[in-house]
Amino acid sequence: PGESSGSFALESALDELAEKLKIDPLQLRLESYAEQDPIEQHPFSSKSLKACYELGAARFGWSASKRPAPPGMLLGRGMATAAYPGNFAPAQARARLNPDGTVLVESGMIEVGNGAYTVMAQIAADALGLPPEKVRFDLGDSTLPEAPITAGSISSASVGSAVLMAARALREKIDALGGLEKARQSAPLEGEGKAAPGEERKKLTMLGHGAQFAEVLVDPDFGTVRVARLVGAFACGRVLNARTARSQLMGGMVWGIGMALHEHAVYDERLGRIMSRDLADYHVPSNKDVMEVEPYFVEEEDAQVDPAGVKGMGEIGICGVAAAIANAVFNATGKRIRTLPITPDKLL
Repeated sequence: PGESSGSFALESALDELAEKLKIDPLQLRLESYAEQDPIEQHPFSSKSLKACYELGAARFGWSASKRPAPPGMLLGRGMATAAYPGNFAPAQARARLNPDGTVLVESGMIEVGNGAYTVMAQIAADALGLPPEKVRFDLGDSTLPEAPITAGSISSASVGSAVLMAARALREKIDALGGLEKARQSAPLEGEGKAAPGEERKKLTMLGHGAQFAEVLVDPDFGTVRVARLVGAFACGRVLNARTARSQLMGGMVWGIGMALHEHAVYDERLGRIMSRDLADYHVPSNKDVMEVEPYFVEEEDAQVDPAGVKGMGEIGICGVAAAIANAVFNATGKRIRTLPITPDKLL
């Protein structure tokens, strides 16, 4: 996302400013902390960035002295802030109680590895007071209730809110009939849900926040960089499923390692043709490139961002990673890298 590129420039500049002022990079961010949106002059619907700084720094050991570098290596540490919009778009869903007591929930969203089948069934089950195995979620068909695209970290907040409202509508019908056992006799019963942004989005700034901390090892003879450890702490409203959310954040952080050290779109300067067109030429992190990646959650409640209280986690994990790594490389080598990826030729 564009936020990852923008954060590389901004967070690298802040690190450079901290170095010029001879102040700890984290302390500079704390002293520059904004209690309201400095651009729009709006309050935040919620902002737990200080808690992210605190948790991330504690888990990383930021306040402790750097550990000794392995023989023949340089060791550096860096950090950066992450932020991503709490996007929300109109969405619809339908929940139907079947005679056997199971519930089918439907929405026309798309599953791309974001865990939609799991979390949407879980949202409905929680609202209905049913075990998750009693709820099935169907998606991916244009005949189903309308849903937004699966992009921009928008799905869980948008469709999740519609599913929540559909499940609540069905729950009202079930309760009016005297409970689940009696409602089954009148099945099928349906509840519909529609969710859409309201006027509050014109008055509040809605963002997910995070703090990224990186430790790198640099070989001064070969100019190679290894990310020895990456720690991130994130506040993104209600966490629907800790396991799938953790995987989303971890994937984003690994994506950030690729952005910092590997990925490079090479163009033919004469024809404009992309030359690095497949995974043989366009490098991404492999297993040996990823050492310790540790995402953590900061508890946060946000009743304004959307009915489900969710801020998407699909992309915030990459934000700030490249800057944290580049800042760590500077800490190790004294060389400020302003273009990505950070390759050996830029360090030798």
